[in-house]
Amino acid sequence: MDFCSSTVYLVKCRQDSAPANANMTPGVELFFSYSHRDEALRDELANHLRLLERQGLLTTWHDRKITAGSEWAGQIDQHLEQAKIILLLISADFLASDYCYDIELNLAMERHRQREAVVIPVILRPVDWQGTDFRGLQALPQNAKPVTIWNNQDEAFADISKGIREVVTVLSAPIADVSPPTHNQAKTELNTSNQEQPYYSSTQEPKTSVEKRPIPCLLPYLANRSDQEYRLSEAMHQLLSLNTPKPFICIVHGDELQCHDMFLGCLKKVSLPKILSLEQGTSITDYPLRWPTRLENISELNSRLRKNLADTVLTQRFASEEEINKRLAAHPGPVIVHTHLLTRDWQKHGSQVAEGFLRFWQQWPTLTSQQNLIICLFIKYQMKRYLGWFKQRQFKRINRKISKELELFSRSNFSRFDRLIGTVLPELTNVTQTEVENWARKEETRRFLGEEMIERLIDAIGELFEDWERRNSSSDIPMKYLAESLTNLLETCPLERYL
Repeated sequence: MDFCSSTVYLVKCRQDSAPANANMTPGVELFFSYSHRDEALRDELANHLRLLERQGLLTTWHDRKITAGSEWAGQIDQHLEQAKIILLLISADFLASDYCYDIELNLAMERHRQREAVVIPVILRPVDWQGTDFRGLQALPQNAKPVTIWNNQDEAFADISKGIREVVTVLSAPIADVSPPTHNQAKTELNTSNQEQPYYSSTQEPKTSVEKRPIPCLLPYLANRSDQEYRLSEAMHQLLSLNTPKPFICIVHGDELQCHDMFLGCLKKVSLPKILSLEQGTSITDYPLRWPTRLENISELNSRLRKNLADTVLTQRFASEEEINKRLAAHPGPVIVHTHLLTRDWQKHGSQVAEGFLRFWQQWPTLTSQQNLIICLFIKYQMKRYLGWFKQRQFKRINRKISKELELFSRSNFSRFDRLIGTVLPELTNVTQTEVENWARKEETRRFLGEEMIERLIDAIGELFEDWERRNSSSDIPMKYLAESLTNLLETCPLERYL
């Protein structure tokens, strides 16, 4: 079973291909969603995945890892929201569990639809699951045969582990690792790739897949964010000119179709290494700082942020800022701390949200002489396209207000926060045909596809935009849909009619 025959959903590639070294960045995070009645089977599967953990490719998490005294619901939400792979361990008890089915499953499927995580059903015990939300996903083990009816359950778990390894390999593949194909190789792959079955389609029996190179998951998302990179480069030049380092604040904003998480991946693996002139082998570590979504009083923001950051960095919820910063400073390369907000999060407290966030970092301990701390605040404008016209208009009005308030921050150059260097990047917007054609000429694309294929790719991009404009009366494309289309061009590629 080839779980890497399509990378449309393998999208949140934010992990380095790190060796099994305790001081290196951990591997792709995997979340177990399961019923406690299946705990023994979960433990068996975890044992089979242990080799991936020893090799530094994977980290696993389940609710039995919650430490005494911790807020269990918050811990589960945090790991479910940051995991790159979510395993649904399917049984009658899983489907009967209100928490598993109504809460964890809904969030997992939403992240899957947003291309933020890969959801893989693992059928543990026989049960009718064909009417569920995940019925369209390719399940493990092979042929979705329940683990408990295999003659040798170790064979079933080994098959599951193999499928997960293939997904992890694609998620961890750096752009530079892809060698350019020859013309004949490219032609063969483009002509045969459309015969392969994507792993997320379960209506057909699995087929023997054609061997092919995986697409680096960031590649389609490099379709020009040059305005943002230029503003970031200017601001970081100011930071690098300082004798004493300061925390660097980068505010990123745009609507929910602009793939914020993938923009973060591009910052970490492409833009920042270039701007900072990092030596080869120097990695950037990132830590998610969970926003306190049920914040009733803005005065509590400082302590809530500190506790959430301590929990993420040290797994010690009550650690001090000094202890947290000591751990951050121990990393040999730059560190990114990233926080993600939605329109609703901003709506409740208005501009106090950004003010409070900046005050938190304004009071941060002094950085060490070689420390490079980058804080990214992502603000995602909700569009609520499924709501009525009046509700959509309300959200549009709020989003415009947020954008204007961020513009004021940008004009002030963060002057009231003298212990910080900051910038508000230009809003992430839809991508134009010119930007995508420039992407086709980028070194990363030419390296992947081969020089002789670029003109054909550009012709196909032109047709893509013509078709989009006919159907949507718009000459530019949201990044979410654009990345899917570019992935399809590179993978199944209608370019074959040009060959």
